[in-house]
Amino acid sequence: MTINLRDGVTVGVVDPRPTPVTATILGTRGAQGEPGLGSVSWSQGPGLVVTGDAYVWRVPQDATVASVAVVLGTPPVSGPVVVDVLAGGVSLWADPDGRPSVGPGLGVVLVAPDVGRAGLGLGVLLSVVVVSGDAAARDLVVTAALTSPTT
Repeated sequence: MTINLRDGVTVGVVDPRPTPVTATILGTRGAQGEPGLGSVSWSQGPGLVVTGDAYVWRVPQDATVASVAVVLGTPPVSGPVVVDVLAGGVSLWADPDGRPSVGPGLGVVLVAPDVGRAGLGLGVLLSVVVVSGDAAARDLVVTAALTSPTT
């Protein structure tokens, strides 16, 4: 499997594991066509699988995770869908309650990571873990918006 960038550059996935999670890049250009990082997106579907394993993506340059969006095609009914985004195996949220959680009847949530954990260095492995789920939830997409690091 490969990650295809919008400008035609292709990067291989690092350490793909046998789960239904896939990673793709959504865009590589910033404002006014300047080079930018865009966002990396993982999808799982149609059914939702709670898993400690996920595809990981090697960060190609220093970056900051500006936000994490979780979208479900079919929202949960009885309990939340909770995901975690890990940088080098460490959650972007110091408090587990801060992780993205899509509650019953909801389809979308947008969460900012903890400021002290949002910075990513060149080569860091970024991954998504589905912590908990609801059997009714379907078609999960998790997107991490990446920006240039703040100075």
